[in-house]
Amino acid sequence: MIMKKLFILFLFNIFLTNPSYSEVLDMFCLIGKSDLKKAKLDKSEFDRFAGKVIKLKIDLDENLVYDLSESSQMSVITGINQGVLNFRKTGAGINYTNQQDIKGDKGKIIKYNYNNSVSIGSDGRTGMFTSRIDQAGISLNRFNFSIRCRWYDYNAKEKKMAKNIGALPFGGSIETKKKKKRKSTIKKDTTNYDIVNLQSYVVKDLDSLLYLYKAKLFKNSSNNFIFLKNRNYLKFERGQKLVFEDVKDLSERHFFGLPLYNSADKDRLKKLKKEYFKSKKGIKKVS
Repeated sequence: MIMKKLFILFLFNIFLTNPSYSEVLDMFCLIGKSDLKKAKLDKSEFDRFAGKVIKLKIDLDENLVYDLSESSQMSVITGINQGVLNFRKTGAGINYTNQQDIKGDKGKIIKYNYNNSVSIGSDGRTGMFTSRIDQAGISLNRFNFSIRCRWYDYNAKEKKMAKNIGALPFGGSIETKKKKKRKSTIKKDTTNYDIVNLQSYVVKDLDSLLYLYKAKLFKNSSNNFIFLKNRNYLKFERGQKLVFEDVKDLSERHFFGLPLYNSADKDRLKKLKKEYFKSKKGIKKVS
């Protein structure tokens, strides 16, 4: 009986220190002309797919993937001809299989067999959609599509670029030169000051608690900084140098999910996360 209670307590502690996040992901996958070339698709089909977006909704709780693309033609690549399919989870993301019959020229039926997967980045904001298609009927063909994905939709300029050339790299976006120039002229306040007054700071709710722990990550000094790993995360740059002002508005999930470069910073964030969720539990009891 004692062992059972200890086991339940252990599981409860894991739940508190490792919060569960939303298990439904949106993936927008922009098909570039270069993607179609690599897949060795016939050039006569390029206009049909280039510059179009495959929108997938992935429910990790129910193991269901939905094709919500605006164009029904995308199902030729996704293989989700009924709008939704079951998938199995893999180490990198998800995998699903399916088959469908499609009418070709002169009404002849072509069979398509799919073995598709979506690799999902650790931040849940990027991914790669891979579609392996075996075609049978009129002729035997194989197509391998690899299409980059991200968590939000693409604008008209990005779609135009994908249609004419190829999709943008991970985390890429189109900005005008004027915007880039204006962005580079913004200078951060380099004045060194304490972020909060630790002696008088009062934690009233979860927002103020999170704010305090963000300050603690920077040792309560506006002059301290941390570096991200050399990979995409949210809208930060790869390997970006962050100060408190960069993270102060991040959600709980995104703050404690920061992929930090320095091992000492990673250890500090991990320790602060454990302390935060312990304190969060106390605030919930009071409220």
